[in-house]
Amino acid sequence: MKQMTRKKKTAGTVGRTVRPTRAYTRGFTPHGDGVEFKVRRIPSTFWKQVQAKAKREGVSVRGMFLTTMQQFLEQ
Repeated sequence: MKQMTRKKKTAGTVGRTVRPTRAYTRGFTPHGDGVEFKVRRIPSTFWKQVQAKAKREGVSVRGMFLTTMQQFLEQ
């Protein structure tokens, strides 16, 4: 997994901490023309909860959304 460094302020010095980043979902790479799809008017508290859970689990919201739609199609 790719790692980024992030500046951390301490008493008078600048240190660096390493944290993993969530990779872009490779399982859903568009072939040819990709389609842009927008969801509007999502309640802000709900959206913040989704983003927080995705961050905790180390997944992208896009990947989670596309996986859910794929499972829906397979039912």
